[in-house]
Amino acid sequence: MSQAIKPLDARGCPCPEPVLIVKRELEKHPSVFSILVDQPAALENITRFLRNHPYEAAVSRDDQGILITISKA
Repeated sequence: MSQAIKPLDARGCPCPEPVLIVKRELEKHPSVFSILVDQPAALENITRFLRNHPYEAAVSRDDQGILITISKA
């Protein structure tokens, strides 16, 4: 049985910090992971960053923020 991995929490982080967090995580663990942000600009910047890499993002929103799940394309 696999456990859900807790998403990285980048809520409240000013740009470009959420993108730098994603970049560091991809360098350490180039597999599926999630990051939670609270700013539309962070979502835009992360998805723009991923367009230049072999990854894709699935986005969902709830009262906690914007959850971006990143996986290999």
